[in-house]
Amino acid sequence: MTTSTAGKNLCDALLEGLGSVPGTREFHVHVLQTLPRRNTSLYRYAQPRPKIYVQDVLVLLSESSGEEGKRVLVAGIEANLYHIPATSAAILYVCKVDSTGQSRGRSATKHMVEAFLRYYADPKTRPVFGVRHLWIQLFARAQGQYLFAESQAWEGKRPLRDVQLCGWWKEVLGTVAKIDARIKAYYMLPGYSQLEAEQMLQVSSQMAWEYGHPYHVPELPCPRDNSQEGNHLGHTIPYFEDDPKSRFLDEMALSTGHELRRPARKRARTETAAQETAHVTVDDFWERMSFRQECVTGAVTGFFTVVVVGGETVDQEAKGHVTLAMHKRVRTALTSSVSFATAARAVQATETIERLCREVGCLSGAVAVQNGDAGGRGTEGGRGSNGVTLLAARRKKK
Repeated sequence: MTTSTAGKNLCDALLEGLGSVPGTREFHVHVLQTLPRRNTSLYRYAQPRPKIYVQDVLVLLSESSGEEGKRVLVAGIEANLYHIPATSAAILYVCKVDSTGQSRGRSATKHMVEAFLRYYADPKTRPVFGVRHLWIQLFARAQGQYLFAESQAWEGKRPLRDVQLCGWWKEVLGTVAKIDARIKAYYMLPGYSQLEAEQMLQVSSQMAWEYGHPYHVPELPCPRDNSQEGNHLGHTIPYFEDDPKSRFLDEMALSTGHELRRPARKRARTETAAQETAHVTVDDFWERMSFRQECVTGAVTGFFTVVVVGGETVDQEAKGHVTLAMHKRVRTALTSSVSFATAARAVQATETIERLCREVGCLSGAVAVQNGDAGGRGTEGGRGSNGVTLLAARRKKK
């Protein structure tokens, strides 16, 4: 069943994407996205710092646990959306994707992430006005858990190993190729040659991938305008939280030659940081990344960038935003105040988190899938042509 993209919010897009999950399932989606606010850290070593806005996004997916009226959280996404008005650019940084291992059937994580990426990549649905090109970036590093507290203790959780995770992301990011726009895709496994990387990640992808970083392509529109400064490292490499590139930028900004030094006063430190990052080329930066401890400890890690160029975003009404304090409240509870170590605790944790989601008033919705191998989206309260029922979605009260 074909649906219009006009007026579609993130919750609607996720519910539609979940319609292709095999089996008979019922999913509930909660979307917490903050209002845009000023950001000064994305290019913290640039002088002057550009005007940037950021939104925090947290998506939680639950499904029926088998008990009457009980649900359990099965997957989640955490991301940051940066908007740089001066260049009509946006950066979607996918911070974390996690699952609890509590799913009753085949994991729906891939379907949810693909729908999430398509929503932001497609200019028809992208919720940032005036954006002409979008950079999707992430760092893949295998861990036992990312979002769901103590979920690695659950015997049913089987997180992907390092090579598997990098291959999974390369395949999932390929879904952006369905968007009607010019797309460039780049990936790099630090410490490995292109041939070694291709041999390790033998996965099907709908995109043509280039091995390396995207900052050496002159015709590719950089999120920040570098026309006046040249290829200045501090003006080129974005600074994300909990990212090895950011930690490397910090070390270079506080160093002279190869020796780290104690930070001076704030003003002097900022000036020195700009000078230090100016002495390192982008190619040198990525070559040195291959020797960073986080990238050479034996586990394979990967940097992925997909650039969607073209198709200016249309103006859309903002819906369902929560305050930053409310967003932090739910995230803190999810990562440290509850436990997903057992099936019983996971159900209790889900009740706590979903109660918080109702209290903060985030966007929520549900979809029932019956053998939805082909996928699709039914009308509100009715059966879709592919065995999918979109249950009445709850919207945030105005």
